[in-house]
Amino acid sequence: MNILIADNVLFAEGLAEALRLHNFGEPLFLETASSTNEALELLQPDYNIEFDLLVLDLSLSSVSLFWLLKQLKKYHSHVPVLLTSSTHQQKEILPVIQSGVMGYVEKSSHPDEIIHAIHQVLSGRPYFSFPALSNSTLAETKTD
Repeated sequence: MNILIADNVLFAEGLAEALRLHNFGEPLFLETASSTNEALELLQPDYNIEFDLLVLDLSLSSVSLFWLLKQLKKYHSHVPVLLTSSTHQQKEILPVIQSGVMGYVEKSSHPDEIIHAIHQVLSGRPYFSFPALSNSTLAETKTD
């Protein structure tokens, strides 16, 4: 299983360590990126790694974040995205979710919840930890 974590160094390395300690039942390859440009470089075919999941921080940069999601949808549509953030502002979170991410988990969540969210998204099921992002809210606002 190959997971790319695009977030600030402290959170990315902490999550990577938590995932290393967790038994996924198969070999785990983790890569971290501290910017959307770095993440996109790691997603290029010449990197020779097919990622199974991208864990992406909302605050990496909204302009390049949307660009990264467009590129991902265009060239790597099979890679699900789990969005992370420390914000509780629905107006900041919803536009990114509408771009096609598979889930959202707050950074302040317990590590077990974050790992659970990763399992959910890896198995093809959406996961949203923010109460305001109920299925009805998402169904009303989701666009293609």
